[in-house]
Amino acid sequence: MNLKKFLKAALCGAMVVAMAVTAGCGGGDKKADSGKKVLKVGMECAYAPYNWSQPSADGGAVKIAGSNEYAYGYDVMIAKKLADSMGADLEIHKIEWDGLAPAVVSGKIDAAIAGMSITSKRKESVDFTKPYYYATVVALVKKDSPQAQAKSVADLKGSVATSQLNTIWYDQIDQVPDVKKLPAIDNVPGMIVALKSG
Repeated sequence: MNLKKFLKAALCGAMVVAMAVTAGCGGGDKKADSGKKVLKVGMECAYAPYNWSQPSADGGAVKIAGSNEYAYGYDVMIAKKLADSMGADLEIHKIEWDGLAPAVVSGKIDAAIAGMSITSKRKESVDFTKPYYYATVVALVKKDSPQAQAKSVADLKGSVATSQLNTIWYDQIDQVPDVKKLPAIDNVPGMIVALKSG
C-alpha cells in the first residue's frame, strides 16, 4: 500500500459529542520548510474542550494557518499524534462546521477532526475512521430554569430549543413534546450566547 492510500485509510481520526469521526483524508503531499510532509487538518477551533482558538502557543497549541491565533484541545492533541506518527509537520486550518467535509473532498485539507457523527449522507462524500471518543449528549439549559430539573426528554415539554446547523442533533429536537423549534445556529458559541440571552 503506498503512502497516499495509507493516509487515506489511517489518517482520519475524529471525535464526537456522541460519536467521533473524521472526514476522508488526502495525503500530506505538501512539504514544510523542514522538508517533511505536511498533514493539513481542519477543525472549527471553537468547540472547547475538543478544539478552540487562543492567542498564544501556551500548553502546546498549534498555529492556525493564515492566522495569528493558535488551536488547542483534544482534537489538536490527536492531530499532533497523527502527524508525529507519520513523520509529518502539522498544519491546522480553521474552517466553519459546514465547510469541513467539502474541504476534505476538495483537497484543501487532508483530514477533519471534529465532533461529527457518522451518517449515511456524509458517507456519500467522505470516509470515516473509528471514533476516538464517545460522549454523552445533553441539553444545555439555564441553571435557574424549569428545564434544569428535567430528567427525560418528556420533561422538556413546551421548551424553546435549537441546535447546531447541519448536525444530527437538530433533527432530534422533534422528540421534545410541543417543542418550539428555532432555526439552527451556525456554531456552539452562538448557541451558548442565544441560551444565556434567553
